[in-house]
Amino acid sequence: MDMFLKLAPKRLHTPLLILFTLAVFIFAGSYRSESAPVNFYFMPVFLAVCVLCDIIITTIAFSHSRAFNNRQTYAIGGAYLASAILAAFIIADYPTALAVGATFNYDSNSIWLWFLLEISAPICAAILISLPQSLSLRRTVAFVLLGCLLASFIGPLISRFIPLLTETCNHYHCELTIRTGLVYISGLVNFLCLTFLWFKLKNKGLIEQCFLFTLFLLVLDDAFSLSWQARYTVGWYTWKIMIMLLKLAMLMIVLLRMMDDYKLIDENNRRHYRQSITDDLTGLHNRRYFAQNTPALWEENKVSGQHIGLIMLDVDKFKKYNDHYGHLAGDRCLAKIGHALDLSGNRDGNLVARMGGEEFAMFIPSTDKQQLAQLCERVRLAIAELKIPHVGNPEGDHYVSMSIGAVLVDPSQTNLDISGTMNLADKMLYLAKKHGRNQSKTISEGEFTPQMSEQL
Repeated sequence: MDMFLKLAPKRLHTPLLILFTLAVFIFAGSYRSESAPVNFYFMPVFLAVCVLCDIIITTIAFSHSRAFNNRQTYAIGGAYLASAILAAFIIADYPTALAVGATFNYDSNSIWLWFLLEISAPICAAILISLPQSLSLRRTVAFVLLGCLLASFIGPLISRFIPLLTETCNHYHCELTIRTGLVYISGLVNFLCLTFLWFKLKNKGLIEQCFLFTLFLLVLDDAFSLSWQARYTVGWYTWKIMIMLLKLAMLMIVLLRMMDDYKLIDENNRRHYRQSITDDLTGLHNRRYFAQNTPALWEENKVSGQHIGLIMLDVDKFKKYNDHYGHLAGDRCLAKIGHALDLSGNRDGNLVARMGGEEFAMFIPSTDKQQLAQLCERVRLAIAELKIPHVGNPEGDHYVSMSIGAVLVDPSQTNLDISGTMNLADKMLYLAKKHGRNQSKTISEGEFTPQMSEQL
């Protein structure tokens, strides 16, 4: 079944299951009178598989509803939970499960528990989906638990007042539900709820489709009970086994789809995260990413005792470039500059970011003054080699050029923080501009003098 589901297209999973179910219906019906050995442990095992599948789908439905604030899946999760709880009570009520029935403990009255199990999921879903306001997860679970507990434990208390449905039938005879007529009521309720929910549920997603298919199985089960009126035949075993397999198949479909959905969500989250930290125009990191990550890098170098370099870069006379060539040309120019900065400076753990407009910044860990100065010149020359015409920039021989200011600090010794270091690098940038642009200025923290401040 797992291989079949993986090979079949996802959009065909539900239709194929319906066709498969109808095929089993016809096949099992042809053997409804063929006797088979009675196995008193079969029904508890069958119900245990159903409980397990229902609980897992309940968990998935509630998780989906909380993640996407989906009212429909809250209701469906509550319906699956109700079915799982009542099925668990029926397992405990079977003589082969416990020495004494744990719930009703009366062969006649246990019919009522079966009846409740048959109609619990559709009625629960219909009630929850019809409420004017959706319940929270806690209230949904509380509503289902309270309803199931009242329905299950009130039986022994009022057993003498419940109509005696039969005196001779027990857990191992199925004609009791036929004789009492409850199967007609169950079938009618399930069919009406299936019709109601088909039109009530909007945007029928995977979980909604699986639940509607479950109701479809309940309607068929009631129809089979009306036509067979006997348990432990070849057809009965075939049908019950196929119900188990179909529930497992639905669970597998849900899990496979959820895995695909979560994979898609993870990919979307990664893409959105990349977009949130990347400058769209240049492809470099943006100001936010730079501000969020430099404090941690600063602390790492402070612990290791390594010097760091902080570089501020600015395109010379970029306003004149935009005024002369237009803003679209300016965007193309910045994109080329970003690519050049990425190639020339974004290496060995360096952090390169566009701070806004024509201004860029670099965080250089584990470096010294000579390496920092060489990097600044390498970046400046890389921009000059682009040969982007700029008639308003004579300092760059009428090509786009860049002025650079850099400062080297020891985080373990300095009194400056990131913002103070950036401010000092910014001062060196303006000093480079004042001295003629198209150049770089690199100093260590202690080399900055009052005379330099006077030149700004």
